[in-house]
Order: sequence, then structure tokens, then C-alpha cells
Amino acid sequence: MSSLISCDYAQGYALYLDDHNSWWLTGCVDCFEFVSELAFIMRLNETSSDSLPKIIFCKTDYLTLNKSLNQNLDIHSLQENGWVSYDYGKICFWHHNDFPDIICEIRDYKNRYQKYTAMWMSLQSIYLHIMKTGGLPFHAALIQSNNHGVLLAAEGEVGKSTCCRRLPSHWQALCDDESLIVLNKSNEYRVHPFPTWSDYIIKRAENTWDVQRSIPLSAIFFIEQSETDEAISLSVNQASIRITDSSVQATKGNQTFEDNINHNLVMATIFNNSLDIAKLIPAFRLKVSLKGEFWKEIERVIS
Repeated sequence: MSSLISCDYAQGYALYLDDHNSWWLTGCVDCFEFVSELAFIMRLNETSSDSLPKIIFCKTDYLTLNKSLNQNLDIHSLQENGWVSYDYGKICFWHHNDFPDIICEIRDYKNRYQKYTAMWMSLQSIYLHIMKTGGLPFHAALIQSNNHGVLLAAEGEVGKSTCCRRLPSHWQALCDDESLIVLNKSNEYRVHPFPTWSDYIIKRAENTWDVQRSIPLSAIFFIEQSETDEAISLSVNQASIRITDSSVQATKGNQTFEDNINHNLVMATIFNNSLDIAKLIPAFRLKVSLKGEFWKEIERVIS
């Protein structure tokens, strides 16, 4: 593992977030096409590493067959040497407290679904790091007007994408499925749009998202289908529970750890960050009717 980190990589893509967390995405030759497509979807520019922490993509075959690594890659041996793994099926992350870099192991994918699911899961390495600095991934659409960033959260087919399509021209939808809340150095919550991976997985569209763009987070709305349009304020406790649920959805909840300690730490971090966000960012239930003007309720409470 340490040999992968010490390699010189000729190409890579920079990712800058508003909390000053930054990474350089790179990888071994046989998976750089994967890295380049991921960077294209997130509108990242190719650049030199500039001493940024690296997310290094490599294939499982490289880890197991490359003789130059000259080390035992048995998982238990790696854990005994300080490596921690987060397993998401087609993607497995490895990190070590002695290194700022992350190794992202890509397991063999056989079809479009597995390929884009692997890209989706690869972002979890970023999410886990952001959570340590007060941020959260969020299962929500991000819309903005007059520099007000608003999250529209809901499960499944409740209507995030439909709400985005219905917005009038003075509102803009930046993404409709997944967002990333960060806490910057000024103790301000800002939010970045992230890709809608189902667009690629089911060939619905091949959109791209400017994930490096961020806007101030003004409010969070939890969508409910209704016959009328109404925004109803949530208490801090009510909001923190709903924020926790939405973040758990975004972290997928299907990772496996070598023990329950890491899982418990992740869940505790999500809960604590959710409570902190709920204390500063107003949250509402948003009743949305089929043909009403729900955005007027948003404008009423954030004005």
C-alpha cells in the first residue's frame, strides 16, 4: 500500500471544496480512463498534484499481482499494520493515519450499472473525510436564488426532481439528488451540488455537475406530497432527526467495516453534525401540491 502512495503519478484532476479540503484524483495506468470519466462528470480540470492529498485509484489485480509491492496483502496483515478499510462492494477504500492519501481499490465491473455504481461509491471517501470537519453528504436536491442555497430532501420518488423541473426562471436547480454540506473556516455552512448517478446508470442522461461550486446554505425543506402548499417549521430536535436520516441515505449504509467501532463512529459523527446543522440552519416540512406554487412558501420563510 505504501508503495502505491510513494509512486509518481503523471496525470490527475484537482477537486477543491469550500471548506478548504482538496484532493488530487489520480491512479494507475489501467484505471486512469475510469478516473478521467469521473472527473469529466464532476467538471474537474486536469492539473499537477501541487502537493494536494491524493485519492489513488487502482484495480484489485494491481494490488494482488504486482510483484514490486513486495508485501503481504492479506487483509488481516494490512489491518495489523495500521490500514483501515471501508468496503462498498465494487469499491474499497484504504487509509492510514500516517498518510494523508487514500487508496481506492476498484474491483472488476462487468456492466454499466456496476461501473457507475463504483464511481458513485468512490465519492464516499470524500464524504467520510468531510464528516470529520463538520460537514455531511445529503440526499437532496440543491436549488438557488439570489445566492440563497436551499435543499429539498425526500426519499425515493417523492418528488425532488419534479420540484426542480417546476421551478420558475428566477430559481435554478444545481442538482436533484445528492449534495454535500461543508463547514468552512468562517463557521458558515455552504453546499456543493453532486452528481445524479441514476442518470448514467439507467442511461437517462449524461449530465455533468460543477461540484466545486458552492453557495451559502439558507434552509432545508423536507418534501411531502399534499393537496396544498405550506412550509411548516421544524424544531431543532425534529430537524436533526430528519437531517440524520437524509445523510444516512447519502452514505448508503451498505459499507462494511472490520469491526463495529468504525460503523459506530460514523453514525455518531452523522448524528452530531446533524444536530449542529439543525441549530444554525432553519428546517421545514414542505407540503407540495401537484399544480401549486410551492416555491412561494420557500421564498416566504427565507426572505
